[in-house]
Amino acid sequence: EARVRAELAEKERIETEKRLAEEKAILAKEINELRRRELAEFYEFIQPRIDQANATRHKQRDEFKWKRVMQCDGTPDPTSLLEINTFMSLWHDEHQRTNLEYTMKQTNLVLSLIKELNTVISSIPKDSSELESIPTYKKTIHELEDLLNYKWRQAEHDTMLKATDLQDFETSNFQYFSENENAAICIWANLSHNPRIKGYLFEQNGFGFDLPKPLTLAHIAILGFFLKYDYYSEQAILDPIPEPLVDEPAKQVTNDDDDHEPIDPTLPAEIRKLMEQSRRREKEAAAAAAAAAAAAEAQALQEAAAAQASQENADESQDGTVSPTALNRKKSVRDVTADLILEELADESVIDLRSHWPILPLLEINLFNIPPQPKKVQEWNIVQVDDTDVLVPYIYPSDPGLPKRFYEEYVSLSKMEAAKTKADEKTDDAMDPSMTFDATIIANNPEIKRMFLANAIKQESALIFKYKIPSEIFITDKPLLARWIKDRNHWKQEGYVDYEYTSGSFTRHISS
Repeated sequence: EARVRAELAEKERIETEKRLAEEKAILAKEINELRRRELAEFYEFIQPRIDQANATRHKQRDEFKWKRVMQCDGTPDPTSLLEINTFMSLWHDEHQRTNLEYTMKQTNLVLSLIKELNTVISSIPKDSSELESIPTYKKTIHELEDLLNYKWRQAEHDTMLKATDLQDFETSNFQYFSENENAAICIWANLSHNPRIKGYLFEQNGFGFDLPKPLTLAHIAILGFFLKYDYYSEQAILDPIPEPLVDEPAKQVTNDDDDHEPIDPTLPAEIRKLMEQSRRREKEAAAAAAAAAAAAEAQALQEAAAAQASQENADESQDGTVSPTALNRKKSVRDVTADLILEELADESVIDLRSHWPILPLLEINLFNIPPQPKKVQEWNIVQVDDTDVLVPYIYPSDPGLPKRFYEEYVSLSKMEAAKTKADEKTDDAMDPSMTFDATIIANNPEIKRMFLANAIKQESALIFKYKIPSEIFITDKPLLARWIKDRNHWKQEGYVDYEYTSGSFTRHISS
């Protein structure tokens, strides 16, 4: 009797499961049918609008072509390789009209051509054969950007060749400012070498600077270039945010403090302080990177596992099998988890253009040597031949690689002459070899090398720049200050000591 009851119970259970499975199948079929009807209604609703949008794009493209044909103003057609290449070749080889006024006029034309090409790219219909020309149009945009940058460098050089003729009689220095609707340029040249002149402010656009002591006597020119066009950020969007560069040997050193070589006590106090700060920064960076990586990986794995388990249970409870939707969802969860880990491990100094965007105009600041200037002797003007057509950068600090090249030699000499260390330090305080000796004497005398190194570290302080944000730009939060790093194609918060933001103005302390 017990066996009969068990068989009946098992039979009822099987029938119940079968009935529930049939009900689920019928319900799933009804749901799928409902979804098909909704999808058909959606396509019936959206397809005419897609056709209308494509027709509008075709019409706009035809109108744009006709407008370009009827323009007849002498400007090249950027979509025609023959015309645009001829224009770029002629302007590149133009050596007669290299003044800033003509360059500014051509800048307006080039930016309008770039804008026209971007408009053409965005207005090409998806079913058009012109889609194959988009890579060519983008290449043309990059070539126009490079040409514009080159011609500005050439125009700056041409202007600086006439600095002594255009110098200010009050300060005996050269100040130049020019602007139009797309660009502005500020040039200041230190012709007087007057140590009392420690800075300058261009009142037209609020750009200024404060010179450190070594630069007040240097034969330099400071150039600020403002352009209301950003051709850098597009390159950053195409490259992923890089991970911080942490060398493996550095990690091992930070994990074991005993592996550090002791700092030589005979070194000057400035050198020992720099070495201690460098080691401390390495420890902090390695510890922060390791902690962030471990925390991000653990949290992401936990969230992915929980989401995967819950979704598997939900999908399997419907028909007893893992559906393709569940498999796709698992893959997307893994992809999102990987993105989260990469985002956590990303270099924090890199500007994420998903949450920030550059404020125009972009400011390019450079420090140049003043090119040879004409000298008047009686009735003759003597001009030194300058083979270059662009300005030569002025390296500041005077030699960034100085500590790296001289450090080992400095340590060895200090060990051999430990008894004379105190006398050498007194000599360092008494004189400034960077202002007294030339490069030949410095290279041939080890003692002067040590003195030059110490003074370069102590006296070559930061060059301070100031810029007033235009009144038409509205800012609610403190903006970030970033520099474009060409080697990595990203905006990074580096290359400057510090910066301050006050209401309506920037005070930027940049050391490069």
